[in-house]
Amino acid sequence: MKVTKKKMFVTSALSALLLMSGCTKVSEKSVMERIESGDKKIVWATNVTTPLVGQLNVETGEVAGYDSDVARALTEVITGSSENAVFVEVSSQNRVAFVKNNIADAVISTMTITDEREKQVDFTDSYYIGGQALIVPEDSEIQAIEDLTADTIVAGAKGTTMMINMKTIAPQAPTREYDTESEAFTTLIAGQANAYTSDNVVLMGMMSKTSGFRFAGGRITDEPYGIALNEDEDAFREALNEAITIIRENGTLAEIEDKWFGDYY
Repeated sequence: MKVTKKKMFVTSALSALLLMSGCTKVSEKSVMERIESGDKKIVWATNVTTPLVGQLNVETGEVAGYDSDVARALTEVITGSSENAVFVEVSSQNRVAFVKNNIADAVISTMTITDEREKQVDFTDSYYIGGQALIVPEDSEIQAIEDLTADTIVAGAKGTTMMINMKTIAPQAPTREYDTESEAFTTLIAGQANAYTSDNVVLMGMMSKTSGFRFAGGRITDEPYGIALNEDEDAFREALNEAITIIRENGTLAEIEDKWFGDYY
């Protein structure tokens, strides 16, 4: 696995997952006002249960994965140090609430930019183009999404565009929704579902930990991932967009992508 390469970003205790025993507000100030006043901490809401994308290392207390590395790189550009990145755990169904309630400054969690979501939050420019895909057991007769029938159950995570899309692209197939991606994949492993749908990068992460599964066809959709933040954070959004441009042009973004996903391309 390419994740055995040297660490691209050195993290400290400040980068550890904040345990949300009490979901308190980050600050009454805007993010950029807070940074400019000397408090350079940026609180990122992210998924910590999906291999390659975001997972908590219980031994070190640090979050590792594609999204957290991108967050650290952006934090370094904006604040001068990747160690100013702090992470809180979210799921697909509560991530919008974390920025709306000012519990986190931004959400970076394989979150697709959609018109519906933009009614609630603002998004940065896209930092990755993912896409919906489908995985099945290696011995499955399902070769593509067209092979789904009324007898094939598809598992997925609540609150994702993938499960919404299933109603259009395969309305005949019954679906089962779970609180996390890991729960959905466990259902497939247990044989309680015939297929599991999610972003291709999420599926790569699951297959990196458990053998015996394969993609059924290629990417079904194009899903531009964006960073979600509050609608009144224009200066922060501009800073993030500038930082995304910088890490794309200097090769950092491609390096992070190769580090986590290179074995699956």
